[in-house]
Amino acid sequence: MDRQTSPSSITRQLQTVFAISIIILLISSIASFMSNKKLIDSSYLVNHTNEVVVESEKMMASIRDAVANQRGYIITNNKIFLQDYNDGYEQTISNYEKLRSLTIDNPKQQRNLDDAKVLIDRRYAQMQTVVSKVENLSLAQRAALFQEDDRLMMTGKIVMDELRTVTDRIKAEEATLLKARLDEQELYTTYTPILILIAAALSIAISVAAYVRIKNDLDQRMRKQKEDEQKYIDTE
Repeated sequence: MDRQTSPSSITRQLQTVFAISIIILLISSIASFMSNKKLIDSSYLVNHTNEVVVESEKMMASIRDAVANQRGYIITNNKIFLQDYNDGYEQTISNYEKLRSLTIDNPKQQRNLDDAKVLIDRRYAQMQTVVSKVENLSLAQRAALFQEDDRLMMTGKIVMDELRTVTDRIKAEEATLLKARLDEQELYTTYTPILILIAAALSIAISVAAYVRIKNDLDQRMRKQKEDEQKYIDTE
């Protein structure tokens, strides 16, 4: 019997086809798993970046609210503004601490937040200085005080401008990270399906080629068997 069409040869071909198909399936499955994991990780990082930006804006908003309440107290002498002003510092620090926690793995952002903390303390110290100065003054005396010397208010504006600059640095750093993470996400989204399709096409192609080869071998074996049977009959 021809060795190429022997049962052992066909068995080896089947084993080879199945082995290659399994390897391709494993590669495709691993690629799909890694891609999905990367997409999940990228989505988490994108959400994390957005959270940092939102929290930095909340921190600035809490400071602006404190400034507004301080001015409301100065203008009206209504202590409800003073209470809200006092609560503002706690809210700002809460936002600040959350930002530190969110960016704990980013040394650059930690340095930005170190700078922000210095400016936050300066801004609230300046506001408290103003509040203390006007606490026992009438509304007319307060107006006269700021008309004569606006340096108290100007100092606060300068500090606030510096704080905005630091906050803009924080948001710019996150924007850079966001772009890199979105680019990575797009890369995996684009190429993983292509890899899976190529693996599937290869698996199908190998299976079809193996089918054709095995069928040809079987046909050849059947023809050989019929020829041998015919020879046997002829010799009788």
